[in-house]
Amino acid sequence: MTQAIRELRRAQGLSQAELSEQAGLATDTVGRLERATFSPSLNTLFSLADGFGLSLVTVLQAAELVEREGAGELLEAVAGLGSRAMEDAIAQLWGGSNE
Repeated sequence: MTQAIRELRRAQGLSQAELSEQAGLATDTVGRLERATFSPSLNTLFSLADGFGLSLVTVLQAAELVEREGAGELLEAVAGLGSRAMEDAIAQLWGGSNE
């Protein structure tokens, strides 16, 4: 999960502080998540998803893809896309990874 949060944040061109603000989280929360020094609650995950402008399902799918396949393919697919296009790209990668 930690690498997926970092990669999604970077793909959207956000700093840790910007994502924290957009998600309504304390400023150090994103950094702690990315360093794996904090295990997020379900509420924190929902807040992060809101901060990304993505559904929680998409964030969890991205995390699984990053764990299984590395971040390269995910970043290529989502970098610079709007939220809806990012959701579609991750869903497409998710579907393709199960075949």
